[in-house]
Amino acid sequence: IIKQKKFFLLKNLFEKKKFCKLTYIRQRVGLESNSQNFKIKIKNNVYFLKRWSRNLTSQKIDSILKFNQDLYDMGSLVPKIIKIDRCTKFQVAKDYWTLYGFIDANHYSGSNNEISNLAIEMGKFFKILKKVNKNKELKNELKYYDLKSKDTLIKIRKNKKNLESIFGTKLGQQVRNNLKLIETIYLLNSKKNNLPKAYQVAHFDLHPHNILVKNQKVVTFLDIESCTRMNAGYALAFSCLKICKQTICEKKIKDLKKIKEQVEIFRSNISKSYPKINTLV
Repeated sequence: IIKQKKFFLLKNLFEKKKFCKLTYIRQRVGLESNSQNFKIKIKNNVYFLKRWSRNLTSQKIDSILKFNQDLYDMGSLVPKIIKIDRCTKFQVAKDYWTLYGFIDANHYSGSNNEISNLAIEMGKFFKILKKVNKNKELKNELKYYDLKSKDTLIKIRKNKKNLESIFGTKLGQQVRNNLKLIETIYLLNSKKNNLPKAYQVAHFDLHPHNILVKNQKVVTFLDIESCTRMNAGYALAFSCLKICKQTICEKKIKDLKKIKEQVEIFRSNISKSYPKINTLV
């Protein structure tokens, strides 16, 4: 893909800025991976290149990058921004791009003691996020039960006979078989509001592909733009679901008691570095 026009222009930009020659580029692909992210090699150095969504304004991207830098300066496990010509972003072919230091690590797999170490680091991360609660740019709360979500549910119900064309054969059949249960749980939860209002800046999308691990220890949390001021309990519950599911699948745990033990390991280890989590249980 280095021969594509946009990357040809990127290559010229790097050379023009005397940042050396772009020699290799590979796009991240796969389930839950962001196709806007690339691994590149410039001379003998490897970097992580991000293409920003065109839905984001230049000012919004600047705000996200400043937030990322603030977290990095506070010792949080977030990617290091590489400046080019003292700028954190640059524009090529109508797109904005940012370069980060590449980290040689793997996505969270759930093997060995990864869940314990992850939970401790996630507690530290949320504790740091709590300190930046006064960030004026982060003021929109994520809404799980909005009209758009309800409209999606209605559309699925109306297209019950064509679910395979929407979700694929296997998943479409599973959705059809469990549609009544999905509707019941959605409507039941949308009426509840029993979590304490523990508002702070929180990362609401910490799933396995947004967590890099090396030697069973977390080295980086990715997708910093998924931080907003919200009820921290919702964000942590989502992460608990994704992380524990990955761990249970990786370890092939089938016993319900042992499954619950994994959830408790996640919760208790977060509370070691962020005691406030106990108020959300």
